[in-house]
Amino acid sequence: MEENKIYQNDNPKNGPLDGVQLRTDCVRTKFTQKRQKTGYPFKQSQTKANVSASVETGTFSIRDVQTNIMLAIRLEDAMAVCAAAADASRKAEGCTETKEDAGVAEPKSDL
Repeated sequence: MEENKIYQNDNPKNGPLDGVQLRTDCVRTKFTQKRQKTGYPFKQSQTKANVSASVETGTFSIRDVQTNIMLAIRLEDAMAVCAAAADASRKAEGCTETKEDAGVAEPKSDL
């Protein structure tokens, strides 16, 4: 799977046909009980992540490829928080138009 490209599932054996997926860079944060040398109570490291979503299942998930841990939430909640962030940003910047296209999903069988 090519990074930073959105793929749509085209094989029902791999999941819902409206499922989309993106592989991208991610930062994993591990919270600690005491402050680290950086002065913060957490450690961070880079990893790869698979981000996926499906209206049919109503889920949005992020999987840390290195640890093989996935967190999933309701798609509705993910969309609401993204919309709120975009709205807050537009208000803060005084923007009236979007800066770039969100992208288009492309069919791919190996989701």
